[in-house]
Amino acid sequence: MHQNQWLAVLEDLGGVNANLPIPNTFPTERHIPGFDYAFISTNIENQPVAEGRWTSGPSIDGKGEFTTLVAQPGAPRPDLGMPDVKGYAQAQQMMGGDKGIIENIKDTLLP
Repeated sequence: MHQNQWLAVLEDLGGVNANLPIPNTFPTERHIPGFDYAFISTNIENQPVAEGRWTSGPSIDGKGEFTTLVAQPGAPRPDLGMPDVKGYAQAQQMMGGDKGIIENIKDTLLP
């Protein structure tokens, strides 16, 4: 599997400690605390996160603990303006309707 190839490349380049973090040129002081070793679940149905090596326990580089977080909005919803007509968006999007696609589907399917 290709994951094994990536692990072999890391090994050939000197191992995990010589190559992490990626990119190694990004200043560590600019990392956002709490996210370096977090698995962020984006499941909107709030199902339990799968247990695995990537969700809990010591990190591979030995510098942290893996944790699990549920994604949360981080800022107000941006106003992105009207889509470019050359992008061929849905008609409702081009008319500036404030309904999202899910609401439009519900309106279409439910009486």
